[in-house]
Amino acid sequence: MDNMYNLNIERAVLSAIIFDPEVYEEIASQLQAPDFYLPFHQHIFEAMESLYNEEKPLDDEFLRSKLISTKHFDEVAMLDLLSANPISNTSAYVKEIKAKSTKRALARLATEIKKVTIEDDLPADEVMNLVEKKLYEITQNSTSEDFRESKEITLAMMGEIERLKLLGNSRLIGTDTGFKDLNDKTSGFGKGDLVIIAARPAMGKCLGKGTHVLMYNGTLKKVEDVCIGDRLMGDDSTPRNVLSLASGREEMYWVRQNKGIDYRVNKSHILSLKRSRNEGRHTHGDILNIEVSEYITKSDKFKTNYKGYKTKLDFSKLKFINDSFEFTKELEDSDIKVQYDKVDDYYGFVLDGNHLFLLEDMTVTHNTAIVLNMTLKALERDEGVAFFSLEMPAEQLMLRLLSAKTSIPLQSLRVGDLRDEQWSQLSAATQELSQKKLFVDDGGYATIHHVRSKLRKLKSQHPEITMAVIDYLQLMSGDNKEGRQQVVSEISRGLKQLARELQIPIIALSQLNRGVESRDNKRPMLSDLRESGAIEQDADIILFVYRDDVYREAMEKEKRDESQG
Repeated sequence: MDNMYNLNIERAVLSAIIFDPEVYEEIASQLQAPDFYLPFHQHIFEAMESLYNEEKPLDDEFLRSKLISTKHFDEVAMLDLLSANPISNTSAYVKEIKAKSTKRALARLATEIKKVTIEDDLPADEVMNLVEKKLYEITQNSTSEDFRESKEITLAMMGEIERLKLLGNSRLIGTDTGFKDLNDKTSGFGKGDLVIIAARPAMGKCLGKGTHVLMYNGTLKKVEDVCIGDRLMGDDSTPRNVLSLASGREEMYWVRQNKGIDYRVNKSHILSLKRSRNEGRHTHGDILNIEVSEYITKSDKFKTNYKGYKTKLDFSKLKFINDSFEFTKELEDSDIKVQYDKVDDYYGFVLDGNHLFLLEDMTVTHNTAIVLNMTLKALERDEGVAFFSLEMPAEQLMLRLLSAKTSIPLQSLRVGDLRDEQWSQLSAATQELSQKKLFVDDGGYATIHHVRSKLRKLKSQHPEITMAVIDYLQLMSGDNKEGRQQVVSEISRGLKQLARELQIPIIALSQLNRGVESRDNKRPMLSDLRESGAIEQDADIILFVYRDDVYREAMEKEKRDESQG
């Protein structure tokens, strides 16, 4: 254990502070009380901090009094300390204390790994998460960077000026955002920038108040009563976890079913429909997911070709019995009619998995464009992009990228409804994107430690990574027990530090509070950012996605409805 601590060095440093209190501040910037091995030395360093904050002398009399008041005084240990020879140059001694403190922390971690792995038998992913977290804490505690000197700063600045000179008169000095007007306003995203792109939560995919959805335990729940963490019934008889909630006001439409219960949805809701007949490349039973706003523009023939459908539950997967159901269970497809109702409140949620869930009569219904364009632009420049997709699988993300690249509608890609020339476009785009440096983590779970660990490793292996994307910030998890506000604060601060460390912009998507929906003026403000305090402080750039036409159209329609009513 001799290589784990040195009491003589600890005494020498503490004695130096008592001899010359002026050095306390410099030493305290590098050491903390737990860095000392002997408990009495820890207590005396804490007493020094307390006296320093109270602006009292750091001499033996005041220290003695403080330690007696906290019941940590030890006469023999105090005499040993006062008899130690004070040193004038503490730097080497402080580094030695810090090094031995780090060794002890690593030894404790090794013991803890053995305990949680063998005795507690925790799952491997939990052990890995714990190790990464603890190791990061040790790393943070063991490093202390000095100030950068003028010579090094000026040389680095000259190198940056030379780089900018090569760009000519271009106003773009950071990462190209893919949008000319945004480039002009920001000069591109800078190395080390934390960029927040905020939008309404789950715009679309929502239902009218009072609509019953089927929970995984076989009960029904009104959509407005669904909470984060609830489990809804998926179309494959497995649960769909509610990750976040959404609400607001928009044009609402009735979906009328001849074989089922009518339900209300907002204009941007996605209908999940089933093909009713074979024709050309279309096959009976094909599934089509389509926005209400697009469906109402389709021809009558199109509408007769697609029906609402219901699923049959697999009770072998479920723990409750068939008798617990109090609603229709017959498996039937329904003709549907979509009719405008009025501007009204809507409620919805973001789910994991394939986003498909069930209404009370087994009807199947469905549940990021700007950042995809930025990602696509970076890939086309042969730059690398790391994408943490917490909401959608990597395959869905690639489908959206292909849609953006080829301008083929996403719905057409999903069902393979393409003309010959579009198939050629898709083939070429797929071949091109397959060669690009896109790295996607779609595990659906991420903490700041998870992101930090994976991104550091990826950046070291692929220096061409120039941008990282988090989709989206509110889905990240944290360990802070004090509440979600503190978790988001920890996440945003960690992302900013990581962006600076890796010298790349990190772009995090964020949700707006529901409060924006209750105002007449729906244009977002900084205060509308969900859990906004820390995000405002840490972010270098905050962008709001706002569609004025959607709000204006809904408001005008609401006024017309009121005047006619």
